[in-house]
Amino acid sequence: MEIQRIQQKMREQKLDALIATAHDTVFYLTKAYNIPSRSFPTRLSAVLIPADGEPVLVACEIQRPLAEKSSKIRSIRYYREYIDSPSELVAGIIKSWGLDSARIGIEKVTLSAMFYDEFRALLPQAEFIPADALTAGVRMVKTPEEIDLLSRSAYATDIAIRKAFLQAKPGVMEREIQNQLGIQLLAAGADSIDHITCGAGKTSALSHPRAEMRPLESGETIRTDTGGVFAGYMSDLARTVIVGEASAEQNEYWALLYGIQTRLISEARPGVKAEDLHKLCLELFAQHGLIFAYTITGHALGLGQHDHPIIGPNEEIVLEENMVLNFEPAHRNLGAIMHIEDTVLVTPEGGKILSRCGDWSKLNIS
Repeated sequence: MEIQRIQQKMREQKLDALIATAHDTVFYLTKAYNIPSRSFPTRLSAVLIPADGEPVLVACEIQRPLAEKSSKIRSIRYYREYIDSPSELVAGIIKSWGLDSARIGIEKVTLSAMFYDEFRALLPQAEFIPADALTAGVRMVKTPEEIDLLSRSAYATDIAIRKAFLQAKPGVMEREIQNQLGIQLLAAGADSIDHITCGAGKTSALSHPRAEMRPLESGETIRTDTGGVFAGYMSDLARTVIVGEASAEQNEYWALLYGIQTRLISEARPGVKAEDLHKLCLELFAQHGLIFAYTITGHALGLGQHDHPIIGPNEEIVLEENMVLNFEPAHRNLGAIMHIEDTVLVTPEGGKILSRCGDWSKLNIS
């Protein structure tokens, strides 16, 4: 199904072939998570797709057992790492299809300059066309299986954050809360940790804080942006609480931020432009005199942490039913950043929150 959808888009854009090399695209097409590797940029994995015909997976020989066990693409060609040139293998397949002078789509956002230069040298008559929007586009609307996985992952991540933040008492070390976020995330079912930022007091004012070895103090803000990897898909949530009791001023700011996020989520329905939701967020911040902390309001979530559409400026993509988006308004005040981020399903009735195991409308949780 995924290959056919991509081939349809290729024909619409008059592409004769596609060399898909991005980690998320290769996994999406093969369903074999460990074949593409973010950690080894020289270990090329690629799915080669002709506009008409069967795709071929190019993978490192070391990944043969996994590929033969798990890959949905059954035509597989291997190279020996540090011995064979993966670029020569890719070019050889393209030439065998008679497409060495064709229009070939490539994913330029993540393809290294080294491999790009090698492709151009090996296929000098080919016209290489950026195809990142094509491959990202086919992943934007989620299947029922993807929605179920993202929902369970978001809910599990919320449980993990809540358990960690319930330990955020005066005198507890800030670093211990960060450690607990990781421990609880893995205990909740994550295969691995994608990211954890955690900061309290002064460090909570940093965009991506790293917890310090210092005791928490009553009345200070502590916040996190935490996400794991669940069967290849991402979770990504942000939460803010107050150590001890929140002040009236802290509660007032939080109520405004929480209300803005609630309004934005209610507007997440098919037919709405992503950039219009961002504009609405900025209007609401200005209306309430809040300082917008970041440059975007949110993003799609899936195999990547920041998939398309981005809920930000100049993003003209129109929302469709069954997109999964994250809304994360954040504002600066009282020497800190307050940040809330939830995972939301786009429905005709507005956004449906997938990521709450409990109430986050107050800065003190129990």
